[in-house]
Amino acid sequence: MTNETSALKKLSTQLNAGYRQLLALDQPSAMPTQQRQYFIDQAITRHYHVQLTLTGDPESTMTGYLKRGPKNTVLVTIPHDTMTSIAHLNQISFISRLDY
Repeated sequence: MTNETSALKKLSTQLNAGYRQLLALDQPSAMPTQQRQYFIDQAITRHYHVQLTLTGDPESTMTGYLKRGPKNTVLVTIPHDTMTSIAHLNQISFISRLDY
């Protein structure tokens, strides 16, 4: 009887861990590198207003228009603001267009 109980507890623990991992929304996967690069190229060429989601803890975002920067970076500018931000390509996990 104790073997059945311990096997049932073990199975229950494994199922709970599997469900937690399946439903965990804390860490979404990043865009594939080629897709991310394609979207960045399109945003620069077509002058799209975009939002960049950057990796890190906590996750941060940048919004604006993109320009090529030095050494694998992009410059994020807002037209009516004097501040320009810099994001390294390795930091960007998602890019989404805001001006539809």
